[in-house]
Amino acid sequence: MSLVNFREKWAQLRARTPLDEDGGYRMQFMTTCRNVRIYAATTLGGREPALVLDVVGAVRLAAAAVATGRVLKVKVGEFPGLPEGRSGVALELHDPSFEDLFEHLGQDIIAAIGDSDEPDIGTAISKCIQRWRSFVEQGNPPMSGEEVRGLLGELVVLDRCIGRFGAREALQAWVGPLGGLRDFQLPDASVEVKTFQSDTGAVVRFNDPQQLDADDQRPVYVAAVRLARCSKGGVTLPQAIQRIREHLHADQEVLAMFEQRLTRCGYVAAFAQLLEQQYRAGRPVLYRVRDDFPRIRPGDIPPGVQDVHFSVPLAALRAFLVETELVLGEPAASLEQED
Repeated sequence: MSLVNFREKWAQLRARTPLDEDGGYRMQFMTTCRNVRIYAATTLGGREPALVLDVVGAVRLAAAAVATGRVLKVKVGEFPGLPEGRSGVALELHDPSFEDLFEHLGQDIIAAIGDSDEPDIGTAISKCIQRWRSFVEQGNPPMSGEEVRGLLGELVVLDRCIGRFGAREALQAWVGPLGGLRDFQLPDASVEVKTFQSDTGAVVRFNDPQQLDADDQRPVYVAAVRLARCSKGGVTLPQAIQRIREHLHADQEVLAMFEQRLTRCGYVAAFAQLLEQQYRAGRPVLYRVRDDFPRIRPGDIPPGVQDVHFSVPLAALRAFLVETELVLGEPAASLEQED
């Protein structure tokens, strides 16, 4: 899926003869995704930029998504002019200084709809709006430090998978951002990626015991990636992303697949300049999950117990070490920096 140029279309819509009446939109169709029609629009009165989504049936957004804000106004309902059985979602931007980020919100919504099942469209749209508002209207960081490190660790592994399997197959295997139980479903194995920092100890954390629920037919591995904070000589998350993009640019479909997964991880390119922390990423250390692997088994959890998570020191996993290159291959984009 290619990127949609909303800003260019907003400029064209504004250049038309302005109308005096309020309460409507001048619209231009942009694309269709999962039976949702997406329009670039401007308000008829103030000619402010807007996005209009034409959705089959009723759509419900989270209360936080439709709450009135100082920058963004969201309307949901049966808009005049829409065909029978369809409803609309309109997003109006009321601060022109955020227009570039507003375009990224549109891209984010398109990617989220494309990766969602039909019943989850409202949820997918709500998450995009809430994430955008959290930064623009509330000043919260676009990604937490934990989210940055988690994504960086997955990119280190993705880089090696690109080297072994090729870009398309590696991107298809990266299912963690799409809600997969484990981060990678490779043709011959499943891989869960964990990161740890040198200054907090070599310990990895598991948030779902099922991630380590292995069977004889399909090996399960844990890839532990060491990330050391540094002031120079390392790589930022946006720099790591750009290095991988350079390996994908020849295939626009694969590049779009990569961008969609980044969006699902909460990464928005417009916020890249805010993610300045550098990390030195080590070579992934790979462990195979066997019967005696230290863990909590799903069958051992008593009924009624929820949200089970646990941590394991890497020192306890030495007996399960395997050769990284045999499973993940060699790196393609040089994201790793050895001390």
